Amino acid sequence: MSAFTARSDLSLFDTTRKGAFVVCLASTLFASTAALAAPPAQQGGRLYGNSVPHAVFSAAVHFGGDDLAVVYSRDETEKIEAGGGYLLGLGIEFPLVPNEIALRTGVSYLYDSIDADNGKAEFKRLPWDAIVLFGNQFRFGVGATYHTVVEYEFRQDWGQRISANFEDELGLVALAEIAVMPNFTVHLRYTDIEYTSTGRGRSAKTVDGSGFGVGFNVLF
Repeated sequence: MSAFTARSDLSLFDTTRKGAFVVCLASTLFASTAALAAPPAQQGGRLYGNSVPHAVFSAAVHFGGDDLAVVYSRDETEKIEAGGGYLLGLGIEFPLVPNEIALRTGVSYLYDSIDADNGKAEFKRLPWDAIVLFGNQFRFGVGATYHTVVEYEFRQDWGQRISANFEDELGLVALAEIAVMPNFTVHLRYTDIEYTSTGRGRSAKTVDGSGFGVGFNVLF
């Protein structure tokens, strides 16, 4: 037997930003297509860190931030965190100084959900990243992330529904990365960000979406 404890102070926010989303998506897809079309120049048997742009596929697990929903059961406790979830992303990496400095931009889908006997909760958003990376095999990066389409929903089996759309938010990113193969890296990143929702007739609610992510990248 499992049951929810969920955030109920998050109110509705209906403003949409479809125009900005379409522009960002189109620019990322164009850049990724250009990278795939470019021939990958080998440098000492390595694709990593050379002078040619590359498309990048990313996958990661994120954790941290405020609790949005918690499932209590006899054996374990599960929760959705404002900084947590599973991430899949596509982007483009541009060398600024070959083998020393690169700029990585991209868009990701970050999602998490949990189920209980009395309902389901889910939280999703689209992060747009721009990160400057320093180094070659071992790299450190700093940059910015812009989160759009930030949505939280909690549905109970008997009909109660809590839904909140959050404002687009700008955050900061720090990243450490190591190349374990010529075109394969693993990374640890930290994101510093807060989400704010504005409700009808209520004051804005803010949740901390900061947290860590552990994942990998494949360069093409």
